[in-house]
Amino acid sequence: MQFHRRLKALTAAIGLSLLTACGGGASLPGGEAPASIANPAESYLLEPGNRIRVTVFNQLNLSGDFQLDPGGSITLPLIGSVPAAGVTASGFGQRLEERMKRDGYLLDPRVAVDVLTFNPFYVMGEVRGPGEFPYSMGMTVLSAIARAGGYDYRGRQGEVILVRNVSGKQQEYRANERTPILPGDIIRVLERNFLTSDRSKNGTGGSRRSLIRQIGTRRSVTLACRRPHRPRPFDGNHHLRFARLFEDEGHRKHGAELQRLL
Repeated sequence: MQFHRRLKALTAAIGLSLLTACGGGASLPGGEAPASIANPAESYLLEPGNRIRVTVFNQLNLSGDFQLDPGGSITLPLIGSVPAAGVTASGFGQRLEERMKRDGYLLDPRVAVDVLTFNPFYVMGEVRGPGEFPYSMGMTVLSAIARAGGYDYRGRQGEVILVRNVSGKQQEYRANERTPILPGDIIRVLERNFLTSDRSKNGTGGSRRSLIRQIGTRRSVTLACRRPHRPRPFDGNHHLRFARLFEDEGHRKHGAELQRLL
């Protein structure tokens, strides 16, 4: 009786781990991320910490590179502190022109503002080096993952969760490797399903060869995941077949431990 209880408990634990691996993994959001984005240089809203270049034509003493302070302002020579956060680069250029006219510094000022540094983006989850990274124009999900060292061996490749700030609220999207990203985006690489792999050539879905290559257990995986069958009553040789299954498929250590336990 005790033998059968131990065998059933051990069989259930191993079976549960295999079946969890077959169907595990977090789900992706239903909404697709936009396939195209506005030019960040034109639509990006300035925030504290950003660096910008202010060019006042024919006024070198008023031109230069500046960084927004924690309050979201920059300090220009003669003009003083000017709020910059929350507007685009072109909008801030217009604000400077109005300020110069109002205070009588220039009669007809012409100002151009360029963003030098954007907010960073973030890569999290199953990558080799998750963290915060500087944003560059034209980046995609794939280039962002490359910055993070590439996929970890557990990473689900091809699709990720993209978290983006939209009108002050975080929205989650399903994104692929070609999806363009914006400053401040969060890319979350999920852990792949245990049996997820490339599509089979015959178009019938995942081939499951990835798992087989990794652990060399074609027969045990077949029993657990590919050929669900009705449970059979235990007999005198059931535990031996179970142990030999693991021994035959490359789990000699586990098979030996099974036989010792049984």
